[in-house]
Amino acid sequence: MRPGIEKRGYVIGEDVYLLHVPERIIPGNMVYELEHNLRTIETDISEIGEKVKGFTKTFVKRK
Repeated sequence: MRPGIEKRGYVIGEDVYLLHVPERIIPGNMVYELEHNLRTIETDISEIGEKVKGFTKTFVKRK
């Protein structure tokens, strides 16, 4: 993704932030799993990772 974004003239870390939050759900049980499964947040800018972590805490019930 990074090369394609940069090719379009965007500056990563200024115009666009890259992160990956993989989701694994069992069909038919999506809402429960979104609220209770642990999250892995991958990014190359820790400040952005903390913001995403704060956002997910608004709906994730598991600590």
